[in-house]
Amino acid sequence: MSTLPLVSICIPVYNGEIFLEEALVSAFNQSYSSIEIIISDDKSDDDSLLLVDKLKIYNQKDFEVKIYSHQRLGLVPNWNFCLSKASGKYIKFLFQDDVLDSNCVDKMVALAESKPEIGMVFTPRELIVNDGMQVPFGVDILHEFWGNLQPIQKGSSLLKRTVLVQDPVNKIGEPTNVLIRKEILDKIGDFDANLAQIVDWEMWLRIISNSDIGFIDEKLAKFRIHGKQATNQNFIVGRGWDDIYKIWLKVLNDPVYHKVPLCSRLLIKSNLLYRLIDTFIKALPARKPDDLRLLSRYIKMAIMS
Repeated sequence: MSTLPLVSICIPVYNGEIFLEEALVSAFNQSYSSIEIIISDDKSDDDSLLLVDKLKIYNQKDFEVKIYSHQRLGLVPNWNFCLSKASGKYIKFLFQDDVLDSNCVDKMVALAESKPEIGMVFTPRELIVNDGMQVPFGVDILHEFWGNLQPIQKGSSLLKRTVLVQDPVNKIGEPTNVLIRKEILDKIGDFDANLAQIVDWEMWLRIISNSDIGFIDEKLAKFRIHGKQATNQNFIVGRGWDDIYKIWLKVLNDPVYHKVPLCSRLLIKSNLLYRLIDTFIKALPARKPDDLRLLSRYIKMAIMS
């Protein structure tokens, strides 16, 4: 029996047949030996599940593969469904578009095991750009916006940095380049399904607020940017434009963030009010009553926080 801690590689799937093969093969090719793979199919209407069955020939290490097919839950609930089925000490998400380096899990677990207070380990990631997509500023170097990062740092030290509220707000990246200690999730809860965009950033904030953070300065994952991914589709239909306001209001008011230092709260509140008022002023010419009412409500909530 392996004495290595079990890692659950969670692969939420929805109509992912285009890139799923590369993702799944990268999971099977991990050098780390104590792995279970959880595939949660959100009622795909393509050949994703047939592809998964076909690709089992690459499972040379005989990782346990758990396949779940269920009614359509939606993006974030499907992530959380994966979490509910995970048995590992650590959670390693792998999105159907992305790819893991063969040593990714091995190196992340080694750092996480060095200190039990580490709730999350993250790394830079390489970008794979498809469909002629334009890469937003800084997406390829998110970690550099923190400034100096050590292999291990207190989460509170990151919260105290003024760059916390500056763009790009998500300076960690996506779930594919993160390893999470399952124990911390048991304390702080699942991904917030009330959010449509930057859902992962809100989770990272909760983890940062409650644990130490590990960092490996090596690209151990590849993040794919393409026109059909959920983030771009949400942007096209206008979903989640206000998520950043919801997140900062949650940090100021939700008990799960009670460890956030006072100096960080003041920084967040002042920046939030500035952003809200600026957005409100810019929204006036468009005269969209629903947006203006929502922004007014957020401003009042921020003042009262």
